[in-house]
Amino acid sequence: MMAPTSAAAVLFLAALMALQLSASASPPAPPIGQPGCNTTCGSVSVPYPFGFGHTHCYWPGLNLTCDTTHGGPPRLLLGDGTIRVTDIWVSGSEPTLRVVREGSLVNSSSTAAGGGGGWSASFGRGFTEHGYLLSFDNELVVFGCNVVATLLADGIGGPNSNNTAGRITGCASQCAKKFNSGGEFFIDTGDVEGVPSGDCSDGSSGCCRYPLTMPAPPTQVQAVQLYSGSDDAVEAAENQLPVNVFVAENGWIGNMSTRADEVGEVPFVLKWSVTRDLPPGPELDDRSRCADHVRRALCKSINSFCWNAIPGPGYTCQCEVGYDGNPYLAGAGGCKDINECDFSSEENGCFGECINTIGSMYCRCPHGTYGNPGVKGGCAKVNPTTGQYIHTRALDDNSCCVGVVISCTFSADDAPLPTVEL
Repeated sequence: MMAPTSAAAVLFLAALMALQLSASASPPAPPIGQPGCNTTCGSVSVPYPFGFGHTHCYWPGLNLTCDTTHGGPPRLLLGDGTIRVTDIWVSGSEPTLRVVREGSLVNSSSTAAGGGGGWSASFGRGFTEHGYLLSFDNELVVFGCNVVATLLADGIGGPNSNNTAGRITGCASQCAKKFNSGGEFFIDTGDVEGVPSGDCSDGSSGCCRYPLTMPAPPTQVQAVQLYSGSDDAVEAAENQLPVNVFVAENGWIGNMSTRADEVGEVPFVLKWSVTRDLPPGPELDDRSRCADHVRRALCKSINSFCWNAIPGPGYTCQCEVGYDGNPYLAGAGGCKDINECDFSSEENGCFGECINTIGSMYCRCPHGTYGNPGVKGGCAKVNPTTGQYIHTRALDDNSCCVGVVISCTFSADDAPLPTVEL
């Protein structure tokens, strides 16, 4: 039988080990959603005010669907189910979603041209019913010979708004006629033969691209193939290149790994704001703080503020400078102080001693040195006998003297540093 003192010692050691394990364990991640709500769908995190399931898990109008019925991994879907969500950003000055949709909006290989030899494709109800806008981070990309395509959008705001309905981007894709080494004409489709090798910027080699001119809720893409006036053989060569029209995230075309008519999913970026169950926001573009009663209703974190969305109407929340987190949540999931001292000197701009403060940081020269801690090498020791800075090299901006120093010294290999008498 174990002696009482031995049993007590074992219990003490066990308790001590448990405390050590508890202290070394990583703290739990802060919540990103409302209590009792699932905040992941497959590999996608779903932070509030987005959500799915019970109505208290999302702000009205920002409900998504976690689809588990198709037999594969769960898919997070937006609107009518034709668009899949892959990333959600709720903080920052431009809250966005990255989404993907299958294939091109227009594909002449699978869709016959309508009247007048053109095509028209709708974006679907996912935009018009839920207030999402295409962001500036997208562009129109068109493949084909002698094709003109435009992207149309609904207007935003009331009658006094500048954001009226109409075309928000467009471009023309040509296939230039060129001479080959044998002096024969050929149709240049070099940007789109096989995997695209060019950037389509000049629109003369079978594709074109153009950025959006304003964020807006898209309604449809229209494309028409123009008569080239060429002979039958040339026109037949031009028509061999299928017409494909995409709206895609900027730079997507540079990562294409297949022909345009064989593309699977295409990414693009949406702006969003809160538009439901709140008083109407300003109709005109008004990048200012929300009314206080709107902020209290929407931005639950104590270290957050509220913006009128641009373009409006609508509202978004943002953490105060020096804070990061979810401004739509109170408590542990909300905006928390950023420890700027955890970043490198190049990132936080402090090359001396960094001291974190609530919502900010303080940078000073280490004890026994003086100078400018915001400059690499800007803190130097002082010769106690001469009262001079002791530098081994010149500073990048040729400034060294702040504080109570009379002059600066330098090595023979450096350019003279300025002297400042205070």
